Amino acid sequence: MTTTTLETLRLARLAMYQLRQDVGIPDTVEEAATDTSAPWIKCKDCFDVAFAEVLDAHNWTWKRNASNADNIDTTPDNWPDDAKNVLVYCLAAELAVPVAGRVEDMKNCRAIYGQKLHDARVHDLDLELAAVEDQDTKEVLSLVYPTITTGGQALPMDLIAATRRIDANKERARDEILAAHNWSFARMEWPVQSCGCDPYADGLYQFTTPVPPRCARMLECYGHGGQRGDWKLVGQTIRSVEPIESIIYLRKIDDTAKWPPLVRSAYVSLIAADVAAMVAGSSAEADRLRKISERNLDSAKLADSRSTGSRREVRGGNFYADAMRGGPRPRSPFDRR
Repeated sequence: MTTTTLETLRLARLAMYQLRQDVGIPDTVEEAATDTSAPWIKCKDCFDVAFAEVLDAHNWTWKRNASNADNIDTTPDNWPDDAKNVLVYCLAAELAVPVAGRVEDMKNCRAIYGQKLHDARVHDLDLELAAVEDQDTKEVLSLVYPTITTGGQALPMDLIAATRRIDANKERARDEILAAHNWSFARMEWPVQSCGCDPYADGLYQFTTPVPPRCARMLECYGHGGQRGDWKLVGQTIRSVEPIESIIYLRKIDDTAKWPPLVRSAYVSLIAADVAAMVAGSSAEADRLRKISERNLDSAKLADSRSTGSRREVRGGNFYADAMRGGPRPRSPFDRR
């Protein structure tokens, strides 16, 4: 049951104007409380129906963000203007037959109401998108937003399903992109503090050390003197033939703002393809976004490879070169010259 306010009376009067009726609506709230005329009684009943229909037609952001003091559920006073306009035409459609007795007016008002409701819902989705603070989520939504709003599918009630899908796929997408290449921006060196030895272990791999923290993928292990080690990964443990003194690995970098632009574009497009398929229901758009992600990933790999020297990095000291120069060998095989 709605509460009669001056705004309620104003909107009811506007609805009657759409039906070319200029009588039947009280001028004040006090008059409305005692008015028992047939037009006003019909208008109050239809107002409750139209009010509930518009309020439940979408998961409005202004409804979700309203406080109890706003009385969103009982009066239209604090509704935005476009929602009030929708309510006017919905009410006019409800009143067309009971008050004016014209079916054509009902059809016309219902058609206008449908278009205005669609526009108001799209506007509300725009506001919801603009309010997103996470940059990754915002960019993914921007890619799939045209599909959601104009792809021929029914408009979503909100963007909550899409944002939840994005959040659920962020980690998987990051891991997939990081595993696709030996990215220079994520390549790290981890000096091993200690390396355990199990003389009773099967085979030659008797030395063990845990993988570095936040390791996305192991690349290489080096032993004394900077020599490449013979190693294998067992779970989260590195087993090696000789003691390991340094590990080269790809580190998980969750902050994608630190990623190169091309790599980040591939990551965003990859998530957007999943959202387009699962939330927007468009396999064609999902395929298009997936191809964009693959192209961006190939371009990012090429750019990263070109920015890295092709020759193998010299590691450790060179005994003969140091002796010829008359200098001592570095104290650590991992000191760089």
